[in-house]
Amino acid sequence: TDRTTDSGHNERLILGPVASEQLGKAVCTMPHIRSLTMKDVELDDTLFTTMSSLAPSSKVNYMY
Repeated sequence: TDRTTDSGHNERLILGPVASEQLGKAVCTMPHIRSLTMKDVELDDTLFTTMSSLAPSSKVNYMY
């Protein structure tokens, strides 16, 4: 996700704990996701904790 200010400069998108947790849950429930690219996004550690806890029941078949 890129956000551009009125002056044309890119802003860094910051996802806090709640948004990071929701993103982690969403990714783990998408069985046909092929790729995910996020540019200039700062993620909270909650994303990785959530994905780690959901990995055993994840719908994702392969992750590299």
